[in-house]
Amino acid sequence: MSEIAQRAWTAEGQVRIPHSAFRIDRHWPLLLLFAFIVCAPLTYPGYVQTHSGFLPVYNLYDLEAGGWDLRWAPVVGRDFDLLRGEGPLPYLLAEAPRWLGAGGVTVVKIVFGLGLSLGALGMYGWTRQQLGRRGALLAALVYLCWPYALATVYVRGALAEALFFGLFPWTLWALRRGVALAIGVALLVWTQPGLALWAALALLVYGLAVKNGGQETASEQGRHWVLTVAAVLGGLLLGAAGLWPLAATRGLGGTDVAFSKHFVYPFQLLSPAWGHGVSGPGWQDDFPLQLGLMAVGLATVAVVLLSRSAAPRGAYGRAPLQGSLGLCLVLTFLSLTWAAPLWRLPGLSQASRTLTYPWQLLALVGPFLALLAGSAVTLGLEHESEDTAGLRPYTAALIALILLSSYGYLEPRTTRYEPGAAPLAVLGDNDLLLLDAQVEGSLQPGRTVRLRVHWQPLRPLAKDYTIFVHAVDETGQRWGQQDTQPQSGTYPTSQWQVGEVIEDRYELRIAADGPPTGYHLDLGLYDLQTGERMRVGKDNRVVIGRTP
Repeated sequence: MSEIAQRAWTAEGQVRIPHSAFRIDRHWPLLLLFAFIVCAPLTYPGYVQTHSGFLPVYNLYDLEAGGWDLRWAPVVGRDFDLLRGEGPLPYLLAEAPRWLGAGGVTVVKIVFGLGLSLGALGMYGWTRQQLGRRGALLAALVYLCWPYALATVYVRGALAEALFFGLFPWTLWALRRGVALAIGVALLVWTQPGLALWAALALLVYGLAVKNGGQETASEQGRHWVLTVAAVLGGLLLGAAGLWPLAATRGLGGTDVAFSKHFVYPFQLLSPAWGHGVSGPGWQDDFPLQLGLMAVGLATVAVVLLSRSAAPRGAYGRAPLQGSLGLCLVLTFLSLTWAAPLWRLPGLSQASRTLTYPWQLLALVGPFLALLAGSAVTLGLEHESEDTAGLRPYTAALIALILLSSYGYLEPRTTRYEPGAAPLAVLGDNDLLLLDAQVEGSLQPGRTVRLRVHWQPLRPLAKDYTIFVHAVDETGQRWGQQDTQPQSGTYPTSQWQVGEVIEDRYELRIAADGPPTGYHLDLGLYDLQTGERMRVGKDNRVVIGRTP
């Protein structure tokens, strides 16, 4: 009988439940408060300017327009790739607030905030038994403020990976819970299929470490290990079954990625620089890839203390911490330039097809690094006296430092543009979105026509493209035109930032001797040096204002 149950029975045989039995762990609401601080930029009335632009919003509307087809995939502005691409789960979750009347921009930001908040709560629940409440709170806060996670939301705008970030700790929490673990793995597959395969491998490795460090008998350890393997494999099969209608219709798909050009240089992991640029080849990468000074610093302290500790508290002793350390080192190493030769080996060469960038493996490092960071407090308590009240100010100081260290990362770029149901056109190889185009003036002979447009680049444009606007009749004859650099030559396309909304205006006069009716505008971009136009689907222009 538990201690609470024993104290519940009095000498008279009456049941008295102690007040402590109903005490709510105050760290749960405290974590929600911290999550609100980290998610505060998402309360901005407009949208966060990220590398994904408005694609999450457009894909959400595309899901609704498709009538909830099981073969649906988020492919607006993207090529289909079953393993590297996003799964449907983030968009299905977004539909819940949509039913309550929320707009597309709002619900996408809700899913981003949900990913961050779920990650913190899941980390606390997973680590509380091993680290105690104080250590678990620190681990959850490190995970919540982890620079890579904040960059995923506020720089990349990767909706699926943000949700993956929130679900992975819950899957670790369910490691020895059979059905719950299988469901967790399936949810990861429906979120980010390729990354979920790596997560499944990490779960098995961590489960093996826990098995070898447990206090159960050998038969109990073996039974739990078999249960873990069966649950992980069952979860993968369940996830694959959910994606089967999509795979049967579209196949695996595939995109051309320069995987081998995006390895991380070691200095980037601890670089204090924070930028909003995209990941580029070489060491001059503009995308922030740091692991975080507080996370790495506390984890290093934990490793030192672990080497001095004979038997860390927790049901499994050293095993979870040692397993976490090993996974952190291996996964981080695989993302570094030093590991590039290994990725050319047959096994890893095939595995690279599940990732767009090698540094995506850092998403799996987060929970294990946070576990180590939180254990610094727990291990530190073991080397102190029984009276640990004096350590509480130090814990509070660490919490303040973690929050302050992430404060500079909570300043995303924003935009006030409100997207419609779909972009007007996608140009190039998913390089550029034409968000809208508004014609001012009459398409008639002798009249001056003005065109107001909004562009949004999805990739860096290497060339300074020229924009053309032509007034064309029904036969294709041109009766007016303007060819110009963006914003009258003051903002060339090579300087456009990915995810930025660029407003531009063009003006042209239709010849007075043209036909009385039947005009439309052709809009597009071309390379001034070669005359080659940027592709628009199967065409090389966007037709605007054509009369049905």
